[in-house]
Amino acid sequence: MNNAQEIEWKVSGLLPMPIGDDGKYYIKRRDENYSKRTFGRQENDILTYSLEPTKLFHQAIGAELRKTYEANFSTNRLPYSIPIGDLGPMDIRLRLRTIGDRILIISIQLKKFSSNHSVSELIEFQKLSTHPILEAIARFCFNVHYCPNPSQTVVNCLYSKPLLRITSKKNWISTASLVEIVTRHKDIGDRAITEMLKKNELLNFNDDLLLIDKQGIVFLQKTQEHSNQRNRYQRISSLLEYSMYVKSFTDSISFLNESYDIQAELSSEIAVINSILNENVLNESVSASRGWNLMKKEMNLVEISLGPSELEYIPFFKRKWFLATSALVALASGIFGIASYFKGGE
Repeated sequence: MNNAQEIEWKVSGLLPMPIGDDGKYYIKRRDENYSKRTFGRQENDILTYSLEPTKLFHQAIGAELRKTYEANFSTNRLPYSIPIGDLGPMDIRLRLRTIGDRILIISIQLKKFSSNHSVSELIEFQKLSTHPILEAIARFCFNVHYCPNPSQTVVNCLYSKPLLRITSKKNWISTASLVEIVTRHKDIGDRAITEMLKKNELLNFNDDLLLIDKQGIVFLQKTQEHSNQRNRYQRISSLLEYSMYVKSFTDSISFLNESYDIQAELSSEIAVINSILNENVLNESVSASRGWNLMKKEMNLVEISLGPSELEYIPFFKRKWFLATSALVALASGIFGIASYFKGGE
């Protein structure tokens, strides 16, 4: 299958601690237009920051990868040059943003490349787990501001999904093969193919084919490249990003409730999520609205409901403060500080 291809892995998860404003590893910039750009909403109620990796970030990730893989990679600046399977060194781009202060979303982009991958090979290729170096880079992004060996540290509430874009003016690939790729099942059968095409029918109105599934997204572009296609692709990419934020945030509520007294912040963030899930957003774009509705269904995004017991105020002396990572770090720092003081006084 020799086509121009572009793949973007979306990775979402819970940060071990919020990213500060010190600019050590990331330069944070508030994205004031995110809500309007993504959902066509006038309200500026989605708190989101874009993160720009600093020089220290690039140096640290280079050292981490050299230590782990015993090889040199070009990580002085983005895009990084990283070997990807049988493709050899490829340009890897990263886009990072936080939504709220605890969920990080990473876009790992492999821009236009050509390959002769079969359908079975593409099914495997689009799995992030097929690329251990990219998985390590993702973990590094979550943990670099938090702990040593960040690329080896587990990330809670982690999700990853691919968005594969194929540009082809000829029928190099069949519709059945595209369904197999997006569902990650070879020889899926005629019935499943028919069902997939039917649920995506309202999204497709020309020679292009957009397939949205719970496993990811495939976009076959046959028409000539112009701004409409690029805008549509970017909008779908942003909607996938937000849907993954909702999944990770929903899973993280139990972690956050156990560790922090942030019920007010949780309630506020939940209210924004529920309004977006329930409102008729994207009124200015029929195709984007249909894509969002299907994405909500595929990702099983439903209104978040917390019982009173989950939001009630817990006095400090009854909280499980000893489970909080920040408390453990502070306690350990205090112990080492006291030990150093007495050692220095001997």
